[in-house]
Amino acid sequence: MKKIITLLILVTLSLFAAETKYNLILSEDNKTLSYTTDTNACRIYPYGDTLQPVLGYTSYEGEGLLGFEEYFTPDFEKYSGVRLTIHLALQQRVEKILDDYKQELKADEIIVGVMESATGKLRVASSNRYNPHTATEADIPNLFQKFSAYRYEPGAVMMPIVIAAALQRGLVEENALITTQGGRQEFENGKFVTDAIKNDLLTLNGILTNYSNVGIAKIAYRFSGYEFRESLEKFGLHQACPVELMQNHKGFLQSAETFEQGMYRANTAYGYGMLASFTQLLRAYSTFNNGGVRVTPRLIHSLLKEKEEVPAEPLGTPIQTVSQDVATRVHEMLVINVHQGFAKQAQIAGLETGGMGSTAYIAKGGKYVEEYHSSFYGFANDAHGHKYTIGVLVIHPRDKQNFYASRSAVPVFREVVNEMLNQGLLTSVDVQ
Repeated sequence: MKKIITLLILVTLSLFAAETKYNLILSEDNKTLSYTTDTNACRIYPYGDTLQPVLGYTSYEGEGLLGFEEYFTPDFEKYSGVRLTIHLALQQRVEKILDDYKQELKADEIIVGVMESATGKLRVASSNRYNPHTATEADIPNLFQKFSAYRYEPGAVMMPIVIAAALQRGLVEENALITTQGGRQEFENGKFVTDAIKNDLLTLNGILTNYSNVGIAKIAYRFSGYEFRESLEKFGLHQACPVELMQNHKGFLQSAETFEQGMYRANTAYGYGMLASFTQLLRAYSTFNNGGVRVTPRLIHSLLKEKEEVPAEPLGTPIQTVSQDVATRVHEMLVINVHQGFAKQAQIAGLETGGMGSTAYIAKGGKYVEEYHSSFYGFANDAHGHKYTIGVLVIHPRDKQNFYASRSAVPVFREVVNEMLNQGLLTSVDVQ
C-alpha cells in the first residue's frame, strides 16, 4: 500500500511539474514568484508569504485583487510575464530581519525600501505578511501594503529637505550660524518652539545632528508661504508616488496661503502638520544621492513577450529638484550626521553611509500621545558606483527603552546594508 501511495505522489508531482506556466511574475534573479497553470486559473505562490503584501493575490478566476497582482492583471493580455526588481535571496533575508526586530521592538509593523538611486529600481519588505494559500481572517490587517498607502507625520526627516530648499533659494548660506536661543524660541502669538538639546548657536550641520526644531523653524521663517509650498512640491511631497501598486496615496501639505503664517511653515519644517507616505519620502531622499535629481521608485525590471524580454521604462521623468552643488552639500551633511549625531550605528566600514532619523509623535483624537513613528532615511554607497537610497519605518514600537529611531530604525538600516554586502549588491573597501 505504501508503495502505491508513493507512486501516486510521484506521478502527481511529475504531472504538476510538466504543466505549462502562464502569466509569470519573476524575480530579478530568475525565481518564479507567481504563476498560473493550464489546469488551474488560481495563482500559485511558490514562496508563500515572500514579498507580501506588495505582491498581492488574485481571485479563484485569476483576477488581481490587491497589490502588484491587481496592478498588472490587465497587462497579462499583452505580455506573457513580468520580471520584478526583487532579489529573492535578499528579500527573504531582509524579511527575517524585520520579523526579528518587530518582535524585539514590540512594533506594529516595520517596512524597508532599498532603491537604486539613479534608476529607481526598488526592493521592498514588510514584517507583516500573509501566505495567499493559507490566509485566514487573522491575516486581514496584513493584506494592505503600507509603502505607498500609509500616511504619517514624518518628523525630523523633513529637516534636510527644508535645508536643501533654503540653500537652493539662497535664503541661507552653507556656512550660516543660526541662533537657537538656548533651545527655546518664542515665535508669533506667544507660541514657543523648543529643543530637547539646548544650544545657543548652530551651523546647518548642527541643526541636523542636534535635531533642532528652533534652528529649522528659523530657517522656515525665511520663506514666503508660496516659496515654502513650491519648494516642498519640488520634492514631490504634494503628489502620490506612482509605484506599480493600486493604493498610492498622496500626502498632505498646507496651502501656500496657510503657509503665509510662519508657525505652519515651522511645524512642517520639523515634520508635523503634514502627512507623507514612505515612498514619497524615499523618492525625496533620492535627490541627495543622485546629484539633485529625484527618481520615482519602480518594481518592474522588464516585460516578457513570447521569447523577447523588454526593459521597462522608468516611471515618470527624473526631476532636477535642487542643483548638484546643493545636493552634494546636503549629502555631506547626512554623512556627517551618522558620524556626529545619534545615528552612529548607521556607519559601516568600507561604505559611505548617511541619513537622518526621526522619532515622531503619533496624533490620536486631535492630540499627540506617547506613541511614535521611528524612521531613518538615507543612503549606502560603495566605491564601485553602487548607490542606494534606503528607508526604514518602524510603526509604533512599544519597547520603552528602544523606541527612539537611533535604537530601532537605525539598527534595522545597519542590518539591511550588511545583508546587501552579503548578497553582493554592495562591496566594501578594506579598512586598515
